[in-house]
Amino acid sequence: MLRLSTVLQEQALGLRVLTLLGEDPQIAWAHVSELTDPTPWLAGGELLLTTGLGLFTDDTQTRAYFRRLAQAGVSALGLSTGSALPHAEPPAGIADAASAVGIVLVHVPERTPLQHVVRFVSDSMHDEQTEPLRRALLAQRQLSEAATEEDGIAAVLTTMHSHTGIAAAVYDAGFRPLASSGASAAERFELRREEIAKRLVTGMRWSMSEEDAAGTTIVFPLGTQGRSRGVLVATGAGSMTFYDRAIVSMVASLLGVLLEARSSAAGQQRRLGGRTLDALLSGRLDEVGSSLRLAKLGIECDTVQVAVLPARTEEPQIDAIAARLAPHCRGVLASRRAEEW
Repeated sequence: MLRLSTVLQEQALGLRVLTLLGEDPQIAWAHVSELTDPTPWLAGGELLLTTGLGLFTDDTQTRAYFRRLAQAGVSALGLSTGSALPHAEPPAGIADAASAVGIVLVHVPERTPLQHVVRFVSDSMHDEQTEPLRRALLAQRQLSEAATEEDGIAAVLTTMHSHTGIAAAVYDAGFRPLASSGASAAERFELRREEIAKRLVTGMRWSMSEEDAAGTTIVFPLGTQGRSRGVLVATGAGSMTFYDRAIVSMVASLLGVLLEARSSAAGQQRRLGGRTLDALLSGRLDEVGSSLRLAKLGIECDTVQVAVLPARTEEPQIDAIAARLAPHCRGVLASRRAEEW
């Protein structure tokens, strides 16, 4: 949205306001016209530019001219004056006529061609319209680069925060924290832990978005090909813009790939856990042997509890169940058998 103040701030143009500037009017376009009635060719919101050729010769005509402009929705009138132009100085009474109908009167110096003003308005509007796209492309490139770093998950969150101010936290399928760019996201996760756990059981086709006095919270499941590998919690102060939400969605896609790669790398550890569980259930291990096998997985405990699930239970559901059990256990192991988990 281009405002008149932006045009006035361009020092190269040398524009000067001749009336009181109350609200900063929006400029939809700039148009040059020397017609006594240009309104049939106006759409509203223009910065109308003129040298005043044949205009402003008497007060009655001047007031009628400004009334027509006001009815057409003109935002401001730029008048160019100088020794080689129809008016050497702004005519007497013109500022009062403009103020009476709420049109801002702007003086354009003789050295500034009116087409230069038109070009500046056109360029500014183009830049304003393309700026979000440029920002998004820059963010996309930097996020992709961050994903290739050694700690890609943390780097992606840091990059998102630098572009949007949005804090975020990432958790794996067992709800273990992997990275964070702000305490607020972790706090929001803890408040919604149970609800998120219930959603994960249903698969990947869900998301959460909530806006309250504390700001906006968005939660995405992370993974690829329908496999849940974790969750992203993103929080921002106030309402999130379309740009903010697009960046969060982009980050969720990148993190899904990173967590899938992380899960593949952890496959050996999971298989070791499955074999350890099978050995514990077989009864072949004594207390010392059991403790040693669990210690290799980083688990210290003296009691093992077993849950048996139907064979048709899908992997994302198993991950979600494990996430709900994790706060109550030293560790969760899973092993698929022919007819059960």
